[in-house]
Amino acid sequence: MLWLSLSIGLLIFSHLIKVFRWELLTNPYEKTEYEKLLKALSIGYAVNLFIPFRIGELVRAYIASRKTRTGLIFYFSTIVIDRLLDIICVFIFLVIFAGLHINTNFFYYEVYVHTAFQYFFIIVLIISVILIMFALNKKTKQSINIFASVFNETLRLKSLMFAWSTISILKDLFYRINKLSLLLLSIIMWLGYLFSYVSFCNALTSLNLHVDFSQLFLSLFSLGNVAEPQLTAISSLANGNINVLLLTILFTVSPIIFIFIASFIHNQWLENFIGKFRKENFLMKDATINMVPFVTKQERLKFFVDYFSGEDREYYKTYVNINRNISILQDMSGGSHATTLKAIKDDDIIYRKYAFGSEGNKLRVQADWIKEQAATKLPLPETKDEFLSENVYYYDMKYDSDAKDFFTVIHSMDDENIWNILYTLLEDIDHLLHSKNKREHDSLLIQKYIKEKYLGNINTLKITPELSSILSYDTLIINGKEYKNLKYFESKIDENYLFKIFSQDECSDIHGDLTVENIIFSTNREKKYYLIDPNSLNIHNTPFIDYGKLLQSLHYGYEFLQKTSTVETYLNIINYPHLRSKAYDNLYHKYKQYLESKFNKYQIKSIYYHEIIHVLRLLPYKFKMVPDRALIYYAAFIVLLNDIYEDGYK
Repeated sequence: MLWLSLSIGLLIFSHLIKVFRWELLTNPYEKTEYEKLLKALSIGYAVNLFIPFRIGELVRAYIASRKTRTGLIFYFSTIVIDRLLDIICVFIFLVIFAGLHINTNFFYYEVYVHTAFQYFFIIVLIISVILIMFALNKKTKQSINIFASVFNETLRLKSLMFAWSTISILKDLFYRINKLSLLLLSIIMWLGYLFSYVSFCNALTSLNLHVDFSQLFLSLFSLGNVAEPQLTAISSLANGNINVLLLTILFTVSPIIFIFIASFIHNQWLENFIGKFRKENFLMKDATINMVPFVTKQERLKFFVDYFSGEDREYYKTYVNINRNISILQDMSGGSHATTLKAIKDDDIIYRKYAFGSEGNKLRVQADWIKEQAATKLPLPETKDEFLSENVYYYDMKYDSDAKDFFTVIHSMDDENIWNILYTLLEDIDHLLHSKNKREHDSLLIQKYIKEKYLGNINTLKITPELSSILSYDTLIINGKEYKNLKYFESKIDENYLFKIFSQDECSDIHGDLTVENIIFSTNREKKYYLIDPNSLNIHNTPFIDYGKLLQSLHYGYEFLQKTSTVETYLNIINYPHLRSKAYDNLYHKYKQYLESKFNKYQIKSIYYHEIIHVLRLLPYKFKMVPDRALIYYAAFIVLLNDIYEDGYK
C-alpha cells in the first residue's frame, strides 16, 4: 500500500503544480483564485475520464472563466498553450524512452519511436503555423478576419477573440511570463507524474499484478486513445484482471476527487504557502493587464476588425500595450490628434489621454502646464499617472462623477446661470492666468505666427483636392446667400495687415484652447467649472488667443458644425443644415458685450482675427480626417470671414 499511496500522493502533487503553471499563463491578465482553477482542473479531468476527444478541456475553461473579466475564450486559449507545452514534454520523454529501449526491448522501442513521430509531426505543424503567422503577419490577420466574417456578430467576436488571445499568450511567453518559472514548474510537474507512474507500477508489482511502465505511459499518451474516454484507455491495462482495473481506477480517480474537495476548503496555511511560493518564484505581479481593453462587445468587435485588417501594426501594438492596465468604457475624443478615454483602472474610473509621436510630445507639454498651474486657484483637472516612451505619451486624470460638457449645460440651464458661470471663468483666467508673466509682444514671433498659422494653412487649402474647383469662384452661394470667396480676402488680409493688428497685443500665460468643448461643468467644484486640454504651443501667447478660441465656439459655431452630417455642392453653391440654438446666440451676444466693455475696438479686432486663424488652422485637419464633411467647415469659414470683415473689423 506504500507504493500505491506514494503514487497517488505524487499524482496529486503534480496536479497541484499543473494548476500553478496554468495560473502562470493566466496571471498577466486575470488573478483567478487558485481554488477555482483547482476545481476547474478536477472537473475537466473527470469529464475526460468518461467523454472522448478531451471535451473536459472545454468544461475546464468554462468553469475557470465564470465571473471573470476575460471570459471563456481566453481561458480556452490558455489551455491550448498549456496542452502545447505538455505535448512538447511528452515528445521529449518519448525520445528518451525510445533511446533507453533501443537495445532492451525492440517492440517498445518501435512503439515509442512511432508515437514520438506522431508528436513530432504535431509540434512541427504547430510551430510552422506559428512561424508563418508571425512571418506573414498582415496576411495572417487578414485571413483570420475573412474567416471570422462568415459568422454572425457573436461568433465572429468569439473567433477573433480566440485568435487574439492565443497570439497574445504566445507573445507573452517571451515577454511577460517568467520563462524560468514556466520551465521549472514543467520539469517538477512532469517528474512528479513520471515518478507517480513508476510508483503505481511498483504498487501493482508488489501485489503480483504486473503492469509495465511503458505499457502505462503509452496507454496514457498514445494519440490513438484521444478518440475514446481516458477511462477506457486506462482500463485496457487490466486485460480482464478486475484487481488491476480497480487499482487503476483508484489511482486515476482519487487524486481528481481529492483536488475537487480541496478546491472548496479555505485553508489559511495553504493560502499563505501559495502566496509565499508565488512571490519567491516570481509567479505573480501585483498588477494584471487586460487581454482586450474594451468593456462592450461592440467596441471589442470594432477593435478586432480593425486589428485583424493588418494595417497600422505598430499603432495597434503600442495602443494595446499602453491600455492593457485599464478597461475602456467610452472613447470621448474630440477633434484633436489626442485620444481621450473614460476607463476603469484599479477599480477607479479615470480619464486617460494619449497621443503618438510629435503629438505625444505636445500632450506632455499640456500635462506639464496643468501641473505647473496647479499652484494657482484656477480650476483644472487632477492628474494622476503618466507614461512616456519613444513614440507615445499618456496621462490619467481623476474622474468627476458630476462632470458635464459645457455645450450640454448651455442647452439645459437658463441663460442667466450659464452667463454667470462663463463670466466667473473669464474673470478667473484674467486674474489667475492672463496676469501672470505679462510681457511685451515679440515681433519675430508674431511674424512666425502669421506665416505658420495663417499663410501656411492658406497655402495648404490651395492644394487641397476637394477645394480645387470651389476656390476658383469669386463668390459662393452658401445656403442661398452670396458671399465673397477666399481669393477676395487674400489680397485684403495679407501678412502686413495682420502684423499691424497683432502688434498691439500684450503677451502672458494663456490656456491656448479655450473652446466650449474644453470647459467642464461640475457641481463638485466650488466655481462650478474646470478647464481641460490647454495648449501652450501657440507661438504668440497673447490673452486674445483665448478670447478668440471662445469665439470659435460661440461665433463660428464649431460644436454645431461637428453635429452637421450632410452637405450638398453644385458649382459654387454649397448647402448644409445651418444648426444653431437660441441659447448659443444669447450667450454669444453677452460675450460680445463683455469684450466690448473690457477692450477697445483695436483689441477686439485682434481677438476676431485670432478667431479667423483658429478656424483656418483646423480646416486642413478636417479635409484630412472627414473629407466628405469638410466643406461644411469651409463654407462656415467663408461666412465668418465675410461677417468679420464687413462688420467694421476691416
